[in-house]
Amino acid sequence: MEIKVEQLGNMSTLTLGGEVNAFNSRDLVAKIADLVEQGQYHIAVCLDDVSYVDSSGLGALVAGLKKVKGHNGNLILINPQPDVREALRMTRLDTIFPMYDNIKDLAEAVLS
Repeated sequence: MEIKVEQLGNMSTLTLGGEVNAFNSRDLVAKIADLVEQGQYHIAVCLDDVSYVDSSGLGALVAGLKKVKGHNGNLILINPQPDVREALRMTRLDTIFPMYDNIKDLAEAVLS
């Protein structure tokens, strides 16, 4: 899994690539924890290039959400691909995470 970090106003965006699974989900948890330690409590995770997520990957997203919620922040998902969206739906995590189709829609919602 690749992780690229960028800033969008007061929000950090993590762009992930590849698979998020048991072998690398700790990297995602660690990256989110690093951002929270730096005072970044609003994080968007761009899933455009994530082809697969297993239960450990979903757990990493939930752990990240708990971490930012502890600071009145939020973790938002951007453009989960069909298989990832289905995993979120089957676990009902789609009811917990705010989701946007693209970064432009997120930016408009944040700025409005």
